[in-house]
Amino acid sequence: MSQKLRVFQYATVREEAAVKAAARRKRAARFVFHPTGLDLSDPKPHTPPAGTVVVKTKPHGCPRNGTMGFCYVEDATSGAFYGLVHLTSLTPRSRF
Repeated sequence: MSQKLRVFQYATVREEAAVKAAARRKRAARFVFHPTGLDLSDPKPHTPPAGTVVVKTKPHGCPRNGTMGFCYVEDATSGAFYGLVHLTSLTPRSRF
């Protein structure tokens, strides 16, 4: 029996993770951030600027998105992590 050797497509594990994260962001639903509720009354330094296109993300070890009306977001183009925002602040991009 001949064994097939695995061909590695990426040089490092980090490179592979970055490519997979970019592909995941490309498929994810996009939302436009407009602060409402707690995002207005208690602004945090990590809150994205109004009108920013974001995607929901789930950092390892954090509760699911939607728990208690909050979710974690990151920038849709660069992947920069913003943090926790209120769900009412997110509007689906298709509505614009």
